[in-house]
Amino acid sequence: ARVLSQTHEDWHLYVVNDGGECKLVDDLISTYEIAFKGRITVIHHEQSQGMEAASNAALRTSQSDFIAIHDDDDSWHPDFLEETTKFLLASKNNRYAAVVAYCTEVYERIVGDGIVEEERRNWGSNYKFIEFGRMIQQNGFPPIALLVRRSVAHELGYFNETLPVLGDWDFNIRLMSIGDIGVIPQHLAYYHFRKNSDNPASYHN
Repeated sequence: ARVLSQTHEDWHLYVVNDGGECKLVDDLISTYEIAFKGRITVIHHEQSQGMEAASNAALRTSQSDFIAIHDDDDSWHPDFLEETTKFLLASKNNRYAAVVAYCTEVYERIVGDGIVEEERRNWGSNYKFIEFGRMIQQNGFPPIALLVRRSVAHELGYFNETLPVLGDWDFNIRLMSIGDIGVIPQHLAYYHFRKNSDNPASYHN
């Protein structure tokens, strides 16, 4: 629904069902068929191949000028695509390989069939630019906050499918070897952390 609410409407959504039940996914997508107006493609994997391979399946199929990874439990502000594409389309920003927006960390608790929000924290308010040295030490932002030029992602070879975890961090480091990552000082993405009431020890994304 957060994709459908984007003020920028020139997009195509690739949904990768990585090992889930096909009928459940197809039935859910069909309920939004009219709203999507043909802007959706579903890719089914019979068995889970992991985040990296699942992302690559969509990226290699897509034909857009820009690409973004939208995890199913994260979300965008309605202006995310409008502001990020406008940034990368501006001639003064040609040197940027990608752009990242400030994001809001949303901490939630699963209660029965519902989700209760507990806290919000703002990320990125002190970032003016993304430093390569800092990126080497720590992955600086979640995938939901990033928009990348497709030509750059293609040059990188997309995500490293041999990595069991942290494929986005590896991708970001290689991305910065090609070009800078711009920063939009607006909170336009939401990175969700959830914990189950039956196991409240820690949150997970």
